[in-house]
Amino acid sequence: MTSRQIGVNPGNTRKNPRDMTGKLDEKQKLAAQAELELAAERLAMATEAAVVSNSDVIDMTDEGRAARAIEEQQFENDSPVEVKPQKHRVRVLADIEDMVFGRLVINPGDLTADPVVYPEVGPLRFYNFQEGREYVVDHDMYLHLKSLDYIWD
Repeated sequence: MTSRQIGVNPGNTRKNPRDMTGKLDEKQKLAAQAELELAAERLAMATEAAVVSNSDVIDMTDEGRAARAIEEQQFENDSPVEVKPQKHRVRVLADIEDMVFGRLVINPGDLTADPVVYPEVGPLRFYNFQEGREYVVDHDMYLHLKSLDYIWD
């Protein structure tokens, strides 16, 4: 059987105006195509933003989390010396969500004073890490992550 025998015109690609199902199908295909193009554009923008943000280094050290003055220690000759904590640049092997590590020290206290000033600690510290991102962490955090084999060497 040929197309002429069953009444189909092979050169005519338009839907019959009386074919409501075909018209509705065409409208839905056009709407779906427009939605796919919009979603692809959003995904491209999100991917570009993620690439830019993944290249940024995130500072997870105490100085990065809250600006504080570095304490000075006095030696026998009374010369002030700045003590800078050791920092490490790391990448983690897997995502870490809400990792608890240490507490916020509000006041370190002074046990030699009269009367004694006791240390005051605040809430627990929570950390989030994303796989492949570069972070700057304190030495203690570095040792902890390394002991758990989360550091990307």
